[in-house]
Amino acid sequence: MKNLLSLLAALGLTATAATTVIACGSPKNSVVIKKTALKDLNLKTRLKNSVKNQQAAFDSFIEMNPEVSDLHDSVQVIAFDVPDYNKEGSLEVEAKTNTKYSGTLTITIPELTKTDITGLITNTTIQGTENMTVDQAFQAFLEANNSWTNLNDYVEVDSFTAATYTSNGSLTIKAKTNRAYTGSIEIRINAIGQTSLIDLHLKTLLSTSVTDQQAAFDLFIKMNPEVSDLSDDVQIVGFTAPDYNQTGSLEVEAKPNKNYSGTLTITIPELTKTDITGLVTNTTIQGTENMTVDQAFQAFLEANNSWTNLGDYVEVDSFAAATYTSNGSLTIKAKTNTAYTGSIEIRINAISQVDLSDLTDIVKEVSSTTTKDNAFQTFLDANKTHYPDLAGNLVFDENSFIESTHSSAGSYRINAIPSGKYKGSVEVTIAIKVKVELSSVITTTEITGSINQDQVIEAVLQANPNSGLVASDLEVTDFKAPTIGEVGSATIKAVDSSGFIGSANITIVLFSEDLQLTEIINKIKSTPPGTLAAVEVWKEYFAYYSEDKIQYIIDLMDRKYTVSPTQSDADKEASLTTQVQFSVADLLHEVMVLKDGLNPGYDNFNMWNPVVVNLDTTNNTFTVKISLNFIWYKWNNVTETRTITINFQQVE
Repeated sequence: MKNLLSLLAALGLTATAATTVIACGSPKNSVVIKKTALKDLNLKTRLKNSVKNQQAAFDSFIEMNPEVSDLHDSVQVIAFDVPDYNKEGSLEVEAKTNTKYSGTLTITIPELTKTDITGLITNTTIQGTENMTVDQAFQAFLEANNSWTNLNDYVEVDSFTAATYTSNGSLTIKAKTNRAYTGSIEIRINAIGQTSLIDLHLKTLLSTSVTDQQAAFDLFIKMNPEVSDLSDDVQIVGFTAPDYNQTGSLEVEAKPNKNYSGTLTITIPELTKTDITGLVTNTTIQGTENMTVDQAFQAFLEANNSWTNLGDYVEVDSFAAATYTSNGSLTIKAKTNTAYTGSIEIRINAISQVDLSDLTDIVKEVSSTTTKDNAFQTFLDANKTHYPDLAGNLVFDENSFIESTHSSAGSYRINAIPSGKYKGSVEVTIAIKVKVELSSVITTTEITGSINQDQVIEAVLQANPNSGLVASDLEVTDFKAPTIGEVGSATIKAVDSSGFIGSANITIVLFSEDLQLTEIINKIKSTPPGTLAAVEVWKEYFAYYSEDKIQYIIDLMDRKYTVSPTQSDADKEASLTTQVQFSVADLLHEVMVLKDGLNPGYDNFNMWNPVVVNLDTTNNTFTVKISLNFIWYKWNNVTETRTITINFQQVE
């Protein structure tokens, strides 16, 4: 028995109290072996995928339960039911004999997989039609998806709602049972649709103006007979009556749930106006000076006063004033919001020009002082009292100007501008010039300098720059040259051809009066001679006669100094020094005694030790420095030094 148990253990069998009996000799010594029921193995009994083949189903079952390694060899198929699209299948197996398993097991096979029609139907919209039935809708669906052959074998209608004119309908399609398809899809049935009133291309401008709403509607319907149901399918929603300056309107809209949609605006022409062109009879008025637009409009109304209250219906559109030579215009237009229309142009006749020859008070003669530059203004000023508007209407003919002389009158011409108030021209006379007394314009009668007769007139003109005189107006009749000690004189006379008359006496002095010198001379005369005070005053006197003044006096006297060209420069210097010594000494005597009226009372008056500065034999000038000594009563003296230059001549 012990050996038997060991053998059973080697075979993987276990003996228990509830075992299958195996006979070993007598019943008393039998061994019971227990088998495992297939259902207790907790095997997976629902296939993952649907299969239609028995062997494939068995292989899938074995593959799903790898943990039971001997399952394949321990069981066998005893029944097989193929799955369908709407039914699960089954595989029934049982434990083979002589295995450690017992019993049977049923494996479920999922029903065959169906395809959802949602992803296969591409056209999900059809167009609704009037009175559409469910069959018509289903047929339209099939036609919309005719790329799917025999589609009606697989699907059928689940529900149907017909479309209306304004709202969509629906058709629900579902897969037939026991077919390879599943699911359902809703097909939209588009609304039957209304025709927009705009798309009917109706006539929307009434042929005539009406002010009644119903009359406007009736005329609109009458103008569109090709749309027979228009009257029943539209209704009025708005009305504006026209007037003389504004169109009216009739607004209609389609009635709900009818063939049409939208709104339409019908234009009613404005009320017919009367054109003023045929009513205004007088189209010409007379222009006036400075006419304003209001004056022109008033003249137009007066010219057409047969039309009562004309001003209530018309107004000015544009205005161009008439000139003296051209017509103006006034454009009259009908006012808005009145029963009239149009515009008309009124001619404004040109203002008549006045001939200058008809001006009885015009001044035609001007003064002798009139020049070309002021001729025009002089004429205007002479006439501004009676004819202030000449300015701006006339022009000066400059080429016509002839200046007056002392023997004949002058003249010039004033012309009217072509487009001005006046016409023609005026010949203006310039009075003969009146001669001026010479003494009234020559106010400065003293001239200064070493002046000869030929220089007198120029010197007088320079001394009287505002006299208005020119050299040709004058002549010199008497002349006396000035000296250091005595004034000169001249008489000048106006020539007959000048604008002056009479004569003037001229005084000629070598030196002009100097207040400083006069003051010094008065001091000398009031100071006792031979005193120290006198010496100081004389110093002041000689200081006044500076080097420039001494040179000026020498140049003014223009004395002659001569040498021989054959002399040597030393001899020339010696000769000129001697000449200058005595000439200057004599000159100073004339200045002091004759010009300044002094009596120095000197014992000696001379030049000592002259010093030659320069001898220029090319330009014939000689410059020398001299010392002036003045000695009074042999006890006091004054010495002054001056450098002077003289011109000399070299004569054979």
